[in-house]
Amino acid sequence: MTAPVARSALPILLLAAAASGAASASPFASLLAPSGGRTGERNGIFLAGMALALAGACYYYFSLPGPAPAKSGGRGMRIPGNGGAEDGDAAPDADSAPAVALDPAPAATPPPSAAPVAADAPSLEGTAEGDSQKNDDGADETAAAEADADASEKSRKKRRHAELEAADKEAKALFKSKKFLEAAAKFSEALDICNEIGSLEKQAITLLNNRSAMYERAGEMELAISDCDALLELDPSHEKARTKRMRMFESRGDHADALTEVCALQLNFMKKNRDRLRMGIQVEPPVSQQKIEDLVASVLPGEVERANDALEARDKTQTRLPNAHTVMQLLSSFSGYEAWTAAAAADSAADDLALMEGDGETEAAADRAQGLLRRGRRLAYERRFGEAAACFDAAVEAVGGVGGGRDCEGFAEFPRLLEWAGICRHLRYDLAGALECYDMCSEIEPDNVEMIVRRAGVKMDDGKAEEASDLFEAALAKDPSSRDALLHRSNLWLLKGDIDGAKRDLEKCNRLYPDYLLGHLRLATVLMQAEDPVGARASLDASAAASPDSSDVRSYRGELLFAEGKLDEARAEFEAASAVDPGNPTPYVNGALVAMSAPDATTGMPDVARAVGLLTKALEVDPQFLTAYLHLGQLRLSTSKSIVEARGVVELYDRGLAECRSKDELRDLCSMRILAVAQIEAATQLGMETFSM
Repeated sequence: MTAPVARSALPILLLAAAASGAASASPFASLLAPSGGRTGERNGIFLAGMALALAGACYYYFSLPGPAPAKSGGRGMRIPGNGGAEDGDAAPDADSAPAVALDPAPAATPPPSAAPVAADAPSLEGTAEGDSQKNDDGADETAAAEADADASEKSRKKRRHAELEAADKEAKALFKSKKFLEAAAKFSEALDICNEIGSLEKQAITLLNNRSAMYERAGEMELAISDCDALLELDPSHEKARTKRMRMFESRGDHADALTEVCALQLNFMKKNRDRLRMGIQVEPPVSQQKIEDLVASVLPGEVERANDALEARDKTQTRLPNAHTVMQLLSSFSGYEAWTAAAAADSAADDLALMEGDGETEAAADRAQGLLRRGRRLAYERRFGEAAACFDAAVEAVGGVGGGRDCEGFAEFPRLLEWAGICRHLRYDLAGALECYDMCSEIEPDNVEMIVRRAGVKMDDGKAEEASDLFEAALAKDPSSRDALLHRSNLWLLKGDIDGAKRDLEKCNRLYPDYLLGHLRLATVLMQAEDPVGARASLDASAAASPDSSDVRSYRGELLFAEGKLDEARAEFEAASAVDPGNPTPYVNGALVAMSAPDATTGMPDVARAVGLLTKALEVDPQFLTAYLHLGQLRLSTSKSIVEARGVVELYDRGLAECRSKDELRDLCSMRILAVAQIEAATQLGMETFSM
């Protein structure tokens, strides 16, 4: 999963292309219950659901206006031939094909000889005859000269048309003989004639297409791409030119450009088949979803590295903590939660707790650290976690750092300070800093099983699964009934794809601790993933018995109802979950999925506005809820009313990337950003003004 909170999947629909195949451990993997080892299985669900709701048949669907007409000559461009013919100025007709294009893939067998370029000259009318006889000799001479000029022009054009047809025939004969460069030279001659005659852009488009095919066959990729560029200036929707350009971009490793061509092909396809798609008629798209996935996968590593460089340059001490709901889930997943909350509840309000100002001496430093620890713990109880983290950091500094407090006389609670400081560092994804605190605490308290489990959690988040496994074994060797070890090791099993291992640990945990809410909730998640709705419902019932008013219980129950197709009941549960805890982002996102999955009875369309509102609310309460960025971005892109508005989706993804804490978290957002950029660039090239339905 991508989001840093225990969120179970809604395993209903197929994955969207950008989300498929992304497998990673999430931050706090050992602290929270991941719904599975594949991030794409959560992120792709909503995307696929939305795509199916909007399109009914395709990967994505945009209702588009026709491409803007290409202006004469594009960017001041002339049709490239060999000589110095004048620019053509007639608009191309993308629907006509005056000649058979020779553009098979490089490995294909050459086609049989095609017909020559259709060189039908424009109808040339003679000089109009007047109503009265002209007696003026000068006028007669002028008329005669004009008639001679017209006859000469007709003769010249007829001759040039014949030469055009001859050059086209020779080029195709050379193609059949596999003399590709010679064929390209003949197509160049034909293009020069087109430029000279003028008003033959349809023929010129075909000739450019054929010449680019010759250059591609001859391995002259740059010349082939240049011809495709010129052709697309005249006809931005030309499918064969875009297919060739996609193929050549991919062959030379320009996968982002190739993906843009794929998107252009798809957008044209959606436009041409709009009515059939809306009626649910199956139409084969021009590019397979596998090709889209492959291209995204090729672009992804570079984009992830770019984003990761920015992440690594960030000061982790300034990283935002997760929202209060998420932090409380993390804290309550350890057995020490009840003890510290009871002590903090009995203490004074945080704002009333007095702090001593240490003077640098050992005793004063201990007193100051003790006061800061006490106040930080109370702030955590009051859910003021940012202020609490600042207190714990200041307390560590007061005793001279992680290594200094061990020799600080009179500070018996130093291990608890290390624990809290480690928790806050872990929440900021400062894994090295967290492990420094936890390791020191374990040195002081070697039999503290909870601390061993926390260390295992850091190892899991650092991708060191075997080291984490060893630490869990050590914890269970010291206490075979450790609730912490059984609960959190189940997440390690899930990350390894071992559902049975997760079930064993959770079932044992629930037998030993039948009133433990998180144990039942996590088992429900695993059973839902294992497609055992009966077992999942039993676990949810046990959860409800332990905590009937839990927002998480209501949210999980809604997910199970959604899986059973009971959308109205699922919506009610998600709304109840949000009412119980407005700071829980999960039911907002799940509610958005219901909105997109339950079309209006009158219009037959999903409630897009409600879905957008719920996803926006999820990000308001938890700016780090990365799944909401993915869903909201794709939904906003498909409904954008202008290209400028669509570019705002890229900015939304960039905001999400700025909230990521690990390289693994970057992958899904980078995937969707790659697709968004490619779609926007393709739409711009096609002259589109909007993506909206």
